[in-house]
Amino acid sequence: REAACSPGRHLENDASILELVAAALEASGHGVTLAKADAAPRFVNGASVVFSMSRSPRVLELMTQWGREGRTVVNRPSAVHSTARSALVGRTLGVSVPETHVVPTSRGARPRALPSAAGEWWVKGGELYASRREDVQRVGTVEQLERVLYDFECRGIATAVLQKHVRGRELKFYAVGRGEF
Repeated sequence: REAACSPGRHLENDASILELVAAALEASGHGVTLAKADAAPRFVNGASVVFSMSRSPRVLELMTQWGREGRTVVNRPSAVHSTARSALVGRTLGVSVPETHVVPTSRGARPRALPSAAGEWWVKGGELYASRREDVQRVGTVEQLERVLYDFECRGIATAVLQKHVRGRELKFYAVGRGEF
């Protein structure tokens, strides 16, 4: 997992996850080599399975190529792409979600009428990962929204997800299973 895809404490947490997976595989008798994204191509020829937490478009393309070459890729690039914020809009898993819009960040491509500034909104980069704290911001005015969208555009973030803020306690969880809770 690249540092750009894991801002702050996430870098350490993501590295720990990969190291624990590697240790469990080694304990089961498998040979494992951990490598940074730039070094991985040197090790892939002897690998039948590649596992990755990458969200970088460059590395996802490399993983796609390795899959086409017959290697098993765990955390398939197609699965990673399906978790981009802009791809998740509209997938509700049967629960109510706040009003949400995907908009281009380019001033010339934006809809003339952005969502009403009444209340607060979360503005999140629509791509695959947040590389820094400013990639997710809470705004309360049209001027703040415009500043965030302009910043995203300047940094090459093509889309933004705007989501109405809901007051209350936030609970975040991850689940693995067959789609049932």
